[in-house]
Amino acid sequence: MVIILPVPGVNDPNLLQKQRKFFDITTKHKPVNVGDRWLGNLYTKGVTMEKIYADPRPLPVAVFDNKAAVAAVLKDLKAADLGLCVVASVMTEYLGVEAVSAYRALAKTLETRSPAFHEDITAEATQDSLTYAQGYSIESWGGYLVSLARTHNAPIIYSVDKELRRKVKEVEVVNPLSTEDFAEYNRWLEKD
Repeated sequence: MVIILPVPGVNDPNLLQKQRKFFDITTKHKPVNVGDRWLGNLYTKGVTMEKIYADPRPLPVAVFDNKAAVAAVLKDLKAADLGLCVVASVMTEYLGVEAVSAYRALAKTLETRSPAFHEDITAEATQDSLTYAQGYSIESWGGYLVSLARTHNAPIIYSVDKELRRKVKEVEVVNPLSTEDFAEYNRWLEKD
């Protein structure tokens, strides 16, 4: 997934044109889906590109299913020099970026304090999420769950994430499904 983010008052002049350029670049590399943070995406909500282009609060997203396309998109976005923050959620797994470098890049991006990042949670909780994810070597979503549990003094996190249960020790992580239900769930995931 690749997203561009404006920082209000810093890089938002000509934002609609920059958003269109982002979509021109990303669609050239055949994404599996595109959309806008506020409107939705082309496949699940039936949003049209015309509506996305006209949205005055752009936060465009493109989703890819291969790392070569993501690498090409990032190269083209860098060459286009749109002056916007670019976030690729594949930094460590697909692009081979060191976890510490990815953490630093994301933390630096969060320093912009853009409301695009913090609609529903505080900037501090977001930063804590990255810190927990980095410290435990877990996915950022797992770091967010740990951050929420710690912030709200919740002693238990309910999750089917085995890695989270194995690595996080300061909060108890419990699989809410029975062994049989969890096995059935995994069989369902493996189906076409």
